[in-house]
Amino acid sequence: DFPITDVLQLMGRAGRPQFDNEGVAVILVHEPKKSFYKQFLFQPFPVESSLHNVFHDHLNAEIVSGMIKSKQDAVEYLTWTYFFRRIQMNPTYYGVDISDYEDDSDGNNNN
Repeated sequence: DFPITDVLQLMGRAGRPQFDNEGVAVILVHEPKKSFYKQFLFQPFPVESSLHNVFHDHLNAEIVSGMIKSKQDAVEYLTWTYFFRRIQMNPTYYGVDISDYEDDSDGNNNN
């Protein structure tokens, strides 16, 4: 079995854009997997970030290069990432309990 992201990547490479107007991808699977693959082919597939797995490496590289010199620089760096966009849209995927960060009735943060 291939991960669905690999299958989608391979399908995206069907055809040669510089030579062909269209491409064809054929997926051969056993019957039990057929509905699984159809789901991802015909329904929107959210793409999540994997930056959270290696963010410390990227952050350290930016610090060493001199691009990040303060906590504020680090926060600004993070806000320009796809990870930042996705964590706002799908916090549970990244293990964030959004209720911990919501404001209470008098406008103060719960933390």
